[in-house]
Amino acid sequence: MPTCGRIAFRPFAEEDVARLHAHWNEADVRRHLWDDQPVAVDTVREVGAASRASFAADGYGLWILTDAAGFAGTCGLRATDAGDVEVLYSIEPARWGRGLATDAARAVLDQAFGTLGLPRVLGGVDDANHASRRVLEKLGMTPHAATTHGPAGVGWLAIDGARWRAIWA
Repeated sequence: MPTCGRIAFRPFAEEDVARLHAHWNEADVRRHLWDDQPVAVDTVREVGAASRASFAADGYGLWILTDAAGFAGTCGLRATDAGDVEVLYSIEPARWGRGLATDAARAVLDQAFGTLGLPRVLGGVDDANHASRRVLEKLGMTPHAATTHGPAGVGWLAIDGARWRAIWA
């Protein structure tokens, strides 16, 4: 399980569906995470089921983030359709600008390159989401040109385990 002094991590569970449905449908979250499309409750349940299956099969999935103030967002890893692994996160808009995404993603990437031994992790970000791109850059990710992941308007960055260890060891 990822660790970070100010954030607690726990796997996405069925009891999180209503909370995540509300969170992912907040306009500022939905705009960048869901291409500004409403997120159905069934979609949230499908994400939860896929996360639980991924935890069982691969050791990674989506984590619920909490801190002293309560629910803070989500962060985790998921497999892409192309067979890569992607880091993803969503933070409550009222909590933006406090470094929570950076801290959570760093803890998840520590697990990815440490415990899980993954060779590389990608991060996708809407071109208009400069703050999220900055999170990935702070973590040492660099542009990943040879990708066909996601829709147009999404930039992909990547970091491999050797670079991660050189920066964060």
